[in-house]
Amino acid sequence: MNKWCKIGIVAALSVALMGLAVGCTRQQNQANSSVYDEYVAYAQSQGQEPLSYENWIATLRGEKGDKGDKGERGEQGVPGERGPQGERGADGRNGTDGVDGLPGKDGRDGVDGLPGRDGRDGVDGTPGRDGVDGVDGTDGRVGFVVYDYASLAAASHVDNAYIVLSGDIDLDGGVTFSGKDAVLDLNGHRLYNTQDIWDDNSGAWALVTVSGGTLSIVGDGEMIAKDNDCFDVTVRDGAKCEIYSGKFVGNIHAVYVHDGDLQVFGGEYSVVQKFSAARPDDYVLNCLDASYREGKATITVYGGTFHGFNPADCYAEGANTDFVAEGYTVTSEQGDPTVYKVISASDVDEDTDGQ
Repeated sequence: MNKWCKIGIVAALSVALMGLAVGCTRQQNQANSSVYDEYVAYAQSQGQEPLSYENWIATLRGEKGDKGDKGERGEQGVPGERGPQGERGADGRNGTDGVDGLPGKDGRDGVDGLPGRDGRDGVDGTPGRDGVDGVDGTDGRVGFVVYDYASLAAASHVDNAYIVLSGDIDLDGGVTFSGKDAVLDLNGHRLYNTQDIWDDNSGAWALVTVSGGTLSIVGDGEMIAKDNDCFDVTVRDGAKCEIYSGKFVGNIHAVYVHDGDLQVFGGEYSVVQKFSAARPDDYVLNCLDASYREGKATITVYGGTFHGFNPADCYAEGANTDFVAEGYTVTSEQGDPTVYKVISASDVDEDTDGQ
């Protein structure tokens, strides 16, 4: 085959390939334009500003593929005859961006790590403090000596418990006695609070709430509620509370009966926060009015000392409310405020006879 024949064949093939490339590019551009038109229509329907065609094309550019393996070297061909130098062709147009590549496959699981080393031995804890001596139970009761809020709260749920304070206790919250029967011996110490206890949401109104069985309070100690916070004792859920001794300082009420029975045999009672300027101390002992009218809340006083509160003639359940038991009477000592004491009527008769 002569030289000019070879040149003719090469030229024909080049023209054919260029035509194919141009055709493919034109079809790709037409496809991209159609998709871009749909994208513009969708963005405008969503109230969005569509990207320019160039920026949109840029978002479709796929990630760079991994480099292919190097091919094997081909056999060297027979040198061809040198053809005449062709004219320089026109610069080609930039190709369209490629479509996004397929997601990569998940990597293989990592190998298991080496086993951890054994931890060092912990240091010895500090010795626990000695427990306080227990008290002998009385009449089949279980004896408890309590020294903080947690130990008192734990003992308060035990049936037939005899609970003795070993020291003053600042309560973190109200303590609810729900056992069948219990005795709280203040033992000359104080129950009090320095942080608020009152919480309408939980029904915490007092240092001590009696909600089951009978609680008897003895021991000549004190129950002192934080100023302007809570009561000393609340009785509810049909429970019964008997108070024999102690000093009780509350707010509005020292003892409040929601529904249940309160019997007062002794003790000293006053309030820091007053009910009103006109009747500051008329509600030191008080019942929920509705429960009192229905006979579900009762107060009976057999003894005790009351500051500014006359339990035989107060406004707790309306004018002239009388909580004093039959056979008992009230004496008064003028002061600021007047101090009232409940004693047996027979004691008054004896004093009269002696004169």
